[in-house]
Amino acid sequence: MTGAGPGPGRTALHPVPTSPPVVPGTLADQLGADFVSACAELARARLRRRHRDSRENRAAVEGCAARVDVVLDLFLETCGR
Repeated sequence: MTGAGPGPGRTALHPVPTSPPVVPGTLADQLGADFVSACAELARARLRRRHRDSRENRAAVEGCAARVDVVLDLFLETCGR
């Protein structure tokens, strides 16, 4: 029987979308937390690229670096520092 689910006694696992935790406080606090998260993602992407230099890993590094840039730009635009 095709498409009937995972079968008796088994559960289907579906990925749950996640988002960064909400940090109470000012916008600057939230952007600071986002910056820390983006930098951590960038570090992990760089480690994956160092371990295996592939097109996908290079693209991940570029994407993470772009996210860091966006967070920094938002901080400068909104906090004026």
